[in-house]
Amino acid sequence: MPNILPTDLCANTPTLAIHDNRGFAIRTLAYNRRDHNETIGELISRNRYNASGQLIASRDPRLEVDNFRYQYSLSGVPLRTDSVDSGSTLQLADSAGRTVLTLDAHHTRRWVEYETGEHSLGRPLSYHEQAKGGLKTVTDRFFYATNSEQDKSGNLNGQCVRHYDSAGLQALI
Repeated sequence: MPNILPTDLCANTPTLAIHDNRGFAIRTLAYNRRDHNETIGELISRNRYNASGQLIASRDPRLEVDNFRYQYSLSGVPLRTDSVDSGSTLQLADSAGRTVLTLDAHHTRRWVEYETGEHSLGRPLSYHEQAKGGLKTVTDRFFYATNSEQDKSGNLNGQCVRHYDSAGLQALI
């Protein structure tokens, strides 16, 4: 039996992208084989876009239905994602486009608190999570260097100097 290299399996198996008149990839044709003697199989992925050019549906070669569907707000921020594998996810954003609240298919609620105030940079202060029927927990907490002389001398002004998460503390020294 001849010694066949893995690269030989990839010979004559191109991937082709088909674009619409706006330049969006609407079809991807991938040719594949697992064995050198096997005939080359064609795998077709499909994408659909709305009038704004946002991806609204994606279909991979394994199914005859969309495996991802997306819905967007009027400002273009994703509101809902439906996945065949992971269910539905809802997201709400604030006026700056930052995700504030997420609800997934397991009814786990996640939300983010950001800095507020006249001179704030809008950085995240904490991430929270609550499983269905569970307690509210803080999963991440961020502390930033201030405008003090000590922080300025260490070139830390405005940087995250402490980040607490479920694994512990990451500190910038």
